Amino acid sequence: MIRRILSFTFLLIINLLLTLSLSLSFETEMTVISGTYPAIGSYNVQYLKFPSYLNRNKLITEAYEKLVRFEIKDAIGFLRKNEKAVLKTKDKTLISDYYALFSYAYFLDGKPKKAIQLADISLKYNPQNYMAYFFRASSYYLLGEVKKTQEDLEACVMYAPYFIPAKRVLAQNYLDMGQYDKAIDYYR
Repeated sequence: MIRRILSFTFLLIINLLLTLSLSLSFETEMTVISGTYPAIGSYNVQYLKFPSYLNRNKLITEAYEKLVRFEIKDAIGFLRKNEKAVLKTKDKTLISDYYALFSYAYFLDGKPKKAIQLADISLKYNPQNYMAYFFRASSYYLLGEVKKTQEDLEACVMYAPYFIPAKRVLAQNYLDMGQYDKAIDYYR
């Protein structure tokens, strides 16, 4: 039970760091240092610029800003209310990004099963959406579905090899499975 709580705390911290990084409109360097389970070691992480939809679609940008301010219920309501408008665009990349963000909102709301359903929709529109894989993997991790977590994290890293949060959670997943050599490769 304590291990599950620590794992959830770790995953939440990674996602909060991701949220913070996505809220920055510039690149900066950050060092994360920790020495307690499940995070070990020191990491230099360069924040990523989130996919371009944050600047090209007002609806998604506004929903994302609500998430950054931890107005999760408001963001979910806003996303639900504007779903038809996004679907009308017929822009598969935009729709995929919309559902990935919707998935993230439900993950933050503590509803991993709903988050998985929305990530599935996102991936139907764009099978290479690494953020959808990451959010779905995060939800699988919360549900204790180690194999599915691993598969999605590996897909995420395949499509975005520079995406440090996915590598970090993948390393933790390998550690949980007792595959220490693979875990060390991703911790580096």
